[in-house]
This record gives sequence, C-alpha cells and structure tokens, in this order.
Amino acid sequence: MSSGLLLLLLVGLAFITTHVLSDWVARKFVVVSGAEYLLVGLLLGPMVFGVLSEDQLGQFAPVTLLTLGFLGLSLGMRCHLPTLVQVPGMAWRLAFAQSFLTMITVAGAIVVVLMSAFGQSMMDALPTAVALGAIATISLPQAVEVGAKALGREGPTVQLLRTSTLVDGIVGVVTFGLLLALDHAQIGGLARAPTATEWAVIATGIGVASGALFHLFLGSDTSGDRAIVALGGATLLATGAAAHLDLSPLYSTTVMGVILVNTTRQREMLQRILARAQRPLVYVLLVLAGAAWTPGTDAFVLLPVLVFLLARWVGKVGGARLAARANGVLAVHGPDWGRALLGQGSLALALGFVWLRREGSPFPDLVFSAAVAAMLFTDLSAARIVRSVLEPLLPPEGTADAAHAIEGEIDLSDDDVVARAGG
Repeated sequence: MSSGLLLLLLVGLAFITTHVLSDWVARKFVVVSGAEYLLVGLLLGPMVFGVLSEDQLGQFAPVTLLTLGFLGLSLGMRCHLPTLVQVPGMAWRLAFAQSFLTMITVAGAIVVVLMSAFGQSMMDALPTAVALGAIATISLPQAVEVGAKALGREGPTVQLLRTSTLVDGIVGVVTFGLLLALDHAQIGGLARAPTATEWAVIATGIGVASGALFHLFLGSDTSGDRAIVALGGATLLATGAAAHLDLSPLYSTTVMGVILVNTTRQREMLQRILARAQRPLVYVLLVLAGAAWTPGTDAFVLLPVLVFLLARWVGKVGGARLAARANGVLAVHGPDWGRALLGQGSLALALGFVWLRREGSPFPDLVFSAAVAAMLFTDLSAARIVRSVLEPLLPPEGTADAAHAIEGEIDLSDDDVVARAGG
C-alpha cells in the first residue's frame, strides 16, 4: 500500500472517530481516547504486522511536524493573559509547586538508577533524567474536563486542576525546549558555535517571528478559510525551522501560541479552528508513534521505565499533598488532588517522540518507552480518577457550602495580592 493512500486512510479514520465516537465514548464511559491508538499503531508497525514500515514512517514527517506544531500552539493559546490574571494566586502556587516537585523527583530517581545500576556518570545521565522529568510533569487536561463534566459541578479544586494542567504543560515544554538548546550539537560551517543561551533565544525568536508572520499571512481578511491557511502556514514554518535547527518544535510553537492569543482579535475563532484540526491529527500521530515504538525487554529499559512510573506517581500525589499542606489548604482540596493529574496525554508523548527522532539524543528508546508506558497505564482511567477525586470535594451545586468554598479560595488569593503589593 502506498504511503499517500495509507495516510488518507489514517486521516479519514481519525476524522470519523473524532466527530462520531470520541465525544460519545467520553460521555458514556468517562474515558479520554488516545491510548488505544498507540496500540493500533503498534499492531500496524514493523514489530507486528508491518503495514507501516520504517521508510513510510519517515515519509510522514510533514504530518508529524504539523501535529507537533498544533499541540504546542494549543498549549500556548491557553495563555490568554487577561484570563490568567483572574486565577487565584493560591492556585498558581500549588500548581507550580507540584509541577517542580514532580520534575525533581523523577529526574533525581532516573539519575540514581542510571548511575548506580548502569554505571553512567552524572553528566551522561543528566540529559536523559531532565527529559524524563519534563515528560513526567505534563498532565492530561482533557481528563479534568471529562471528569468534571461527568459530575456536572464546579468548585475551587476544578479551577486548581485546570490551572495545574496548564502549568504542567508550560513547565514541561519549556524545560524540554531549554534542554535541547543546552544539549545542542555543534553545526559545521559557522565561524563561532552559538551558546546554549543563544540557541534558546533562537528557539524563542522562531515562535515570535512565526506569530508575527501569521498576521502578515492573514492580512485584512479575517475569514475562517484565510485564517486556516495562515495558521497552518505559520505553524509549519515554525516547526520546520525548529526541527531543521535541531530545536524543539513544541517550544517554538508554544511561544507562537502565546503571541497569537494575546495579539489577535480572532482568538475564539482560532481556538475553534485549532481544536477541530488538531484532534484527528493527534490520533494520526498516536498511530505513527505506536508504529515507531520498539519496546525493549532487557532490564536496561524495563527498570528505568518502572522507576519513572513510580517516581511520577510519588511526585504528583506526594508533591500535590505537600504543596497543599504547606499552604494551609489541605482541607479545601483534599490530600489526594494530585491523583487527578496522573493522566499523561498526547503532549507528553509528543515530547518523547521528538526525543526519539532527534539525532544524537541519549537513550532515545528508553525515554520514548517511558512516555508510551505512562500513557498506556494512565490515560484510560484518568477521567474516572478525576471524577473520584472531585466527588467528595464538590458540594451540591447551588448550596451555601459551595459558595463558601469558592469565597474562601478567592479570599486567599486577595490576601496574597495585598501582601505582595504592600511588600
């Protein structure tokens, strides 16, 4: 079967699944789709039936780049500053605390394993550990939405979880992008090799320039068709430039998304376009990632992956509990609100896929296998876990307890703002 025909079949299947089945499955079974497409890809790949060969996977590079760009763009477009400033300061503190604690826990555990069990030096183990720490940080926002919608209630913990998934994505993508800039190989033909700081500035500049070029492509025509073309063109430009320079496409397009969402008047239209275009492409990416996965059976892969899964659980659950206790809101959000962030999602898998495809990445199979394993073990149950965490914390809608809980969260935020202004 030709690569073009196979791609059409994959996109068609993903489009039908997106618009017919995924929303119904989410409502009926409180499940976020994703992990099953990885399994389909594994069956279609060289490991099983061989429908997707290594050569064909390489020919799908433009599709994967566009999907990576849309994932980063979607994350960046959640950073609408007038909206973010309305989030209570307490939610930001808790979100950043659990995010960094998760990253430190996972990275530290991986360094210990690679050094003690496999004889790696700290400098050799550190890039792999930081990459896995960045991947571990990311949580699944769709699980929060599906789980909260299943209950039909809102509250301060729902707001906290939404804020945490955004912070997790930003911390993970930025850390990963800076890691690629720091661990960048020298490029021949240059009079002087750029420093790590200069590579980070270049990666940021790609996103800023692509955001500016979107407005140039769009011009005065703000129709939906012109916006789709401009969005796709600017995204491909950003991902192509970042990939060509061996930088993170997800980081550059996240920067681009932040620029767009805060400079365009068509914010809601762009978000709708992006949501519709992104979902089927993400399913295609999951199939291709599953086909590219070659899970190892030796201890070198299995032991670090198991440590990654355990350390991530400790970081998310323990870090969230510690952050809530330190800020005096353990009674509001409960001791286990971090369990609602265990879902991994396609953004984390995309980071692992970038690491796998990047030339010269240390231990690419290990990092990618950890991302795949986390998604397989967490995503199908993530929304149900969110529902179980939220159910005892959200009082019945319209009651005085619900209003008091929300008021208490706002009061905490207001006190924090006043203290900072007066300090």
